[in-house]
Amino acid sequence: MSGPILSIFYLSFTKAKQPVVIQIDLLYDVNRKESKDAYILALIFNFIAKTLAAFCAALFVLTAVLVFLLLNFEHTLLNAETYKRALIASNIYEQFPALVSEQLSIVGEFLADPCAANPLGCSIDGASPELQTCLIEILGEEAYVEIGSGQRNPTDAELEDSQACLDQFGKAASQPGQESEVIENSLINASAEVQECIKTALGDETYETFSKAQREPTEAETQQINTCFDQIGDSSQPNRPQVAGPMVFLNNLTSEQWQALILHLLPPDDLQYMIESTLDQAFAYFNGETNTAKIPLDKLKARLTGQAGEDFILLLINVQPPCTEDQLSQINTGDFGEDGKSPVLCLASGKSLDTLLTELQKQLTEAVSTIPVESVFIKPPSSSDPSSGNGPLGKDPQTALRWIHRGLNLSPLLPLVLLLLVTLFGVRSRKGWLLWWGIPIFIVGLITLSIGVAAKPLFEWAWGKFALAKIPVLLSTSDLPVIGHDIVRFAIKDLSKWIMIEASLISLLGLGAIIFSSRAGQKTEQTAFPTPSPEEKNEESS
Repeated sequence: MSGPILSIFYLSFTKAKQPVVIQIDLLYDVNRKESKDAYILALIFNFIAKTLAAFCAALFVLTAVLVFLLLNFEHTLLNAETYKRALIASNIYEQFPALVSEQLSIVGEFLADPCAANPLGCSIDGASPELQTCLIEILGEEAYVEIGSGQRNPTDAELEDSQACLDQFGKAASQPGQESEVIENSLINASAEVQECIKTALGDETYETFSKAQREPTEAETQQINTCFDQIGDSSQPNRPQVAGPMVFLNNLTSEQWQALILHLLPPDDLQYMIESTLDQAFAYFNGETNTAKIPLDKLKARLTGQAGEDFILLLINVQPPCTEDQLSQINTGDFGEDGKSPVLCLASGKSLDTLLTELQKQLTEAVSTIPVESVFIKPPSSSDPSSGNGPLGKDPQTALRWIHRGLNLSPLLPLVLLLLVTLFGVRSRKGWLLWWGIPIFIVGLITLSIGVAAKPLFEWAWGKFALAKIPVLLSTSDLPVIGHDIVRFAIKDLSKWIMIEASLISLLGLGAIIFSSRAGQKTEQTAFPTPSPEEKNEESS
């Protein structure tokens, strides 16, 4: 590209009144003999053009970095394939039964003794004004609020420092034997039938030990106590969460039995199919491709029917306590209770097992028939539902999502237009073109490359600084936060990888243009002045 893009034409009149056009080049021919005013005006226009070019170049860098990051964000973090790979890499499908079992155990321990995980927090809850004042002075107001609201557990030093306040104004933060007292109160308040069942299962001596809170029961003893509460139907059962209603038989499952049950219902391949289909549906919705999203349940239904359903029932029967005489009588007479109540479920054998199995298969088939093939978790907007248009995307979220998606796809046009404006105002030669394009592109590459390199350390810092503090105490001891961290880190790592690869190519492109500009010769095209005739020269000299 050569030649001036902006020139000033100065009219000079000879004595013969013949106009002579004198072209004043703003860039190249400043040494010509033009008038002083035209020369100054040329410098002003040249300065304005270069200033506009520099301003457009700065805007290009800003918008190009933003557009580059948004496009990578869309193609990576808003892509279902990223999270499919993250779930596979974290081995979530094989770990799922153990995770659910672990979480059920944690919830059970929490419901049995909510103060075990955060005893100081329980002391803060409902504390007297004197105790509150003392703890705030010892812990500080910020720590007092965090511990009292359950945002975090107290440190050993905080427990030790607060004990003086608790000794003076309230109960101790930690009370050994608290679980024994809970068992004692539960046994005392239990019905005579439950007490007799526990005595029969554990022996009179062991029962007296627990009723006097002399020691805590073992896991096996707790299981037997819970079984008595389940069989008699007493609602005062201690120590673990209750499954109420028709599913009360699930209270007897241990951690290993829960894992076997979940593995039967959702084997890894079926679970992967269900989660990946759900991810596809969810991201299709967010990309504006559909107005609803569903969870497929066909694999789950198949695991509850036919031979798989019979295996499921046998699995439940085998983990139940042996049938009592009353239960065997109910099974043999066909008295399986009313609808909505807990079914008769115990470890039967022989003809009683066959009868029980047939009835349970019938009940299971009826229950499975009510399960849909797909469950909607994002409903399409409905004009009859007044709350359907109250979201951040308005009454028609799909149209809004499509416009957002279309805007992201067209966003590269903005930096391209700015780059063309840089060319219009600043480029006068091949060398100038390489410089005016190469330097901004190189800067864009460096900035985005720096962001890609810093993405993973920045995520780790943000996770430790903000995310961990927001995890509920109930989940802090499980593996769920670790798995969540691994999945997000995988997505950030994938995003960072693509940003660094693409930014490196952009940086090399800009650097190559800068290097090549130093070797490119600057070609100047100048417009020659009209050659005056001999008569005009004589007139001008005279």
